[in-house]
Amino acid sequence: MATELLIIPFICFVVFILSYRRNRSSLWPSIFFLMTVGSVLLYLLGYTVVYSENVPLRLFVVILWTPIVLLAVFGLLGLIIFLITNSIIVIRREGFSFSHCIGLFMALGLISYLILVAFSPSVSSITAVWPDILRDLYNVLGVWIGALIVLYFIHMILFITGTFLANVSRPKRNQDFLIVHGAYIHDGKVTPLLAGRVDRAITFYNKQKAKNHPPKLIMSGGQGADESRAEAEAMADYARSKGIPSEDIIIEDQSRTTEENLKYSKRIMEEQSGGKKYRAVYVTSNYHVFRTGVYVRRAGMNLTGMGSKTALYYLPVATIREYIAYVMMYKKLHLIYAGLSLALSLGLLIFSYMHPETIVFH
Repeated sequence: MATELLIIPFICFVVFILSYRRNRSSLWPSIFFLMTVGSVLLYLLGYTVVYSENVPLRLFVVILWTPIVLLAVFGLLGLIIFLITNSIIVIRREGFSFSHCIGLFMALGLISYLILVAFSPSVSSITAVWPDILRDLYNVLGVWIGALIVLYFIHMILFITGTFLANVSRPKRNQDFLIVHGAYIHDGKVTPLLAGRVDRAITFYNKQKAKNHPPKLIMSGGQGADESRAEAEAMADYARSKGIPSEDIIIEDQSRTTEENLKYSKRIMEEQSGGKKYRAVYVTSNYHVFRTGVYVRRAGMNLTGMGSKTALYYLPVATIREYIAYVMMYKKLHLIYAGLSLALSLGLLIFSYMHPETIVFH
C-alpha cells in the first residue's frame, strides 16, 4: 500500500518534466514542481509515522519538516523582519529610491493587515450598530481583500519557483548567437549588474570557443534619456577589454525594452544567418530570466536563457520588482479576475438578501 502511494509524486514529476520542456516561461511547471515536492514530503511523513521504525529515517523526516513547520508558524513575522532588514541594507548600499523601498512598503502593508486582524473584535463592535446591509458589505469586502492577498502570495511563490527553474537549464555549447540584454549604465560605463551579464556571456563564449566555433555576442541596449551613450556600446567596450575580438561582437543599439531587445536581435540573427536555422541563447540577470522567457515566447522564438548572479542583498528587492513587472504584463487579465471575483461576491450578497433562507451572511 505504501509503495502504491508513490504513484502520486511520480505522476506529478512526469507532468512537471513535460510542462517544463514544453514551456519554461509558464507557471505550470512551478505548480507541478511544488506538487511533486509536497507529495514526496507527505509520503515520507506518512510512511515514517505508519510503517517505519527506522530511527535515522525518522530523524531525516523531522529535519525535512522542521523548516516547513517553522515557516507556517512564524513565516509572516519572519518575512516582515526580513523585508525591513533587507530594505535597510539595500538603501545603505545602493542609495534611497522608490524601487529600493519596495520591500519596506510590502512589510508595512503586512503590518497594517496584522493590525486590522488584531483589532477585528473592536471593529466588529463598531459595525454592530451599522445597518445590516452595510455590515454585510464590510464583511464581504474584507473576505474578498483577504482572499486576494492569499492568492497573490501563492502566485508570487509560483513566480519565484519559476524563476529558480528557469535558471537551472544549461544550454549546449553549439550556439551561433548570445543575446546579452542591456541595463542602465553610469557615466558611460557598465554597472556591476550589467558587467555580470556580459561576464556570464563571455564565460560561455570562451568555453564554447575551446571546443567549437565561437558564438557572436549581440550586445542589445539603446541609449536612455539619462545615459551618455547606448548601453550596447558600453557593453561592447567592456567585452573587448576582456579579450573578445570585435568581429565576434554585434551592436544592437535601438532597443529600449526587453521586448525590443529580442525583436531587434531576432532581426539581426535572421540577417546574419541568411534565413537558415540558427541556435541562440539570451543572457540576462538571474531574476530576469523567467520574465524574459515570456517575451521570447511572444516573439515566436525558441531560446534558452542564462542568468548572471545578482548580489544576495539585492536579490529580494530585484525579485519583488520583477514580480510586479510580471503581473503588469497581464494587467488586463488580473483586473478582469479581480473585478469578476468582486462582482461574484457582491452578487452572492444581493442573492442572500433576496433569498435569506439560502445564504446567510450575518
